[in-house]
Amino acid sequence: MDKNKFLGLVIIGLIIFGTVFYVIWLLFFNKGQLVVEGIPPFNLSIGGNSYTCLQQQCSYELGAREYSYLISKDGYFDQSGYVDIKRGKTIIVSYEEAFKARPLIGVDYPMLRLPVGYSKFGDKLLEISLFHLIQDGYMLKRMPKKINNIQFSPSGKGAILFEDSKVNYYDTQTFTTKELPADIYSVAWTSDESAIYSVIYDDVSKKDTLVRLNLEDDSLEKDIYFLRDIEKYSISVSPDERYVVLLDSTSDIQILYIIDMEEKTRKNVFEGYSITLGEWSRDGDFYVFNGMAKDEDISSSWMLITQDKSVESLGFNVSPRLITGAPDEKFYFFSTQNYSLSGDTRPYFSIFENQDESLVLNDLVNPETLSLHMFDARTRQIYLILELTDVITAVPKKIEINWEGSIVRMLVDDQYFDVKVGE
Repeated sequence: MDKNKFLGLVIIGLIIFGTVFYVIWLLFFNKGQLVVEGIPPFNLSIGGNSYTCLQQQCSYELGAREYSYLISKDGYFDQSGYVDIKRGKTIIVSYEEAFKARPLIGVDYPMLRLPVGYSKFGDKLLEISLFHLIQDGYMLKRMPKKINNIQFSPSGKGAILFEDSKVNYYDTQTFTTKELPADIYSVAWTSDESAIYSVIYDDVSKKDTLVRLNLEDDSLEKDIYFLRDIEKYSISVSPDERYVVLLDSTSDIQILYIIDMEEKTRKNVFEGYSITLGEWSRDGDFYVFNGMAKDEDISSSWMLITQDKSVESLGFNVSPRLITGAPDEKFYFFSTQNYSLSGDTRPYFSIFENQDESLVLNDLVNPETLSLHMFDARTRQIYLILELTDVITAVPKKIEINWEGSIVRMLVDDQYFDVKVGE
């Protein structure tokens, strides 16, 4: 064989061998591990391939080079970035955005029980009514007289109209009215809106009594009587109507009563100042409210445990008007200004078993932060769900959750924002 020809074959052989060796080295040796951790299931797109991770950690073997990646999860923010895979090394990427629910607008699910809005003119409501359902823009008929106050049912299908000398029930669907006892000061609706709870004066016993007024047949139940006059009050009824919370604000020192409708008993469970009605857990086992105990000088949050009718202090401050009960004894609420509880994007919790374990000032985030939190009444744990400062333009006016507990709806100015918090 010609020497040059032989040398050419050797060179070609070496090139082929080197190429094969390089390819084998690339395919089998020049590799590293990419570990992605997050809340499953989530999807990973990298190097032109797509993967679905069904575990909290998924490992992928990739060639050693720089990659761009995209991690996605239905209902949550995408996370993108770059990762430099090196031979024999393991790189861990934490899917932080899995802990942030994506704000949605106009999600189609059954109408929530958000209260109804109305407009005031001075101390009187306008004679030409501006009452409306926020959801539907529904207009009520012209009211014949000026009204001091109005309390809508949760769905807005009914309303209690308080005039100077009488109280009427108003059906917003049929435009019919029904006269109620004139000394009713405030009401609480049952969950099915078929009845209301209030306080009236009983001519027989000469005492104020809690009443349940059935709006369908006008029957009136009087079971609970009070030793003192109840002139100014507000009421909240548990979802199953087993318990009624009544806040007596007649005198400077306010009194919170828990009333057991099954046992026909009442108990004074809390006394203090600036007490506001709060929110029930779905099963009626817990009731969270805000107030200042009479022997303290700062307002804080409290939880009433209905089983033993005890009240315990929680280690965080939150406005109960922005709190909503959810399934599994959970509550969702907003935190604003110096009441934000965490600056971390991961779910964060603290256990409030006693006052010594309460959050302190150093645990708080930037005073301007607005965030959505979840509180578990059973475990006394609190979780950060989503920071909202860069998502919405103002502090929410109302908060509600759908029946399944998967979407929190908040009213910001005149727009609804929906935050997905569960699958």
